[in-house]
Amino acid sequence: MKGIRYSTMLCSAFLMISITHNVTTPATASPEPSRLQRWVTDLIDFMDREQLGYTGVSEKTEEFVRGIQKELGMQNICIPIRQMSKHAIRMLGKDNACAYFDVLILNEKWFKKLPEQEKRFLVGHELGHIKMKHCLKNYLSGVAVGLFTVGSGYLLSKYYSEPYQQIKNQLNNFIVVIPFLANIPFLIRSVFSNTYSRSQEREADKIAAIELNNIEGGIALMERFKKKHDPYSRFSLKRLFYNHPSPDERIEYLKQLATTQQTASQD
Repeated sequence: MKGIRYSTMLCSAFLMISITHNVTTPATASPEPSRLQRWVTDLIDFMDREQLGYTGVSEKTEEFVRGIQKELGMQNICIPIRQMSKHAIRMLGKDNACAYFDVLILNEKWFKKLPEQEKRFLVGHELGHIKMKHCLKNYLSGVAVGLFTVGSGYLLSKYYSEPYQQIKNQLNNFIVVIPFLANIPFLIRSVFSNTYSRSQEREADKIAAIELNNIEGGIALMERFKKKHDPYSRFSLKRLFYNHPSPDERIEYLKQLATTQQTASQD
């Protein structure tokens, strides 16, 4: 369920369809995309089909996803469902799915083998990303952090030029240090974006667990992912550069949701 970030051109193109269109359709049908949505979707297919995947899924899988979409109150949102391309499988692994703006992408061959409850949680999680517009928020936050990095560097060089130049001259004697210092803004950006991404994963987990009343399915799916996951401690520095919480953290979070829900029902 890893998110993927592509070129600024593709992200900018999808900004035009990030605001969904309400249309009058039967509750069981998928709404028709607007002319603008169709044009942008065709553009993405042309430019990025090898990255994402462009083949549709089977009727059974489509019906299953539309059912979850309806349960989440998203039946009026046009969400294309596509099978992962070979390139996407190489990047994310065959046991995976992702949401790219308003597009749901999954490996149908693997998806069909999952138990019903795990399927429900997986689809609910990815639709949760779409519902909360996480891909759009990631893009905008990345732009904001980038502008902050460039702006702060400009202000430092303009208003603190003398001490800035002195530090630079001193560091010229330590050639090994300079590449590290040059990468500090990018490291800060990476830590910030990954921390934000992990919070979004928890938010999507909560939607799938609470709104679909399927905490057990989420725990079972995380146990499945745990077998193939590179474990790391929550106190490890590696954690700063992961855009997803570990399966253990997600299981613990889901159990906390179950406890909270149980306490609320007793009150």
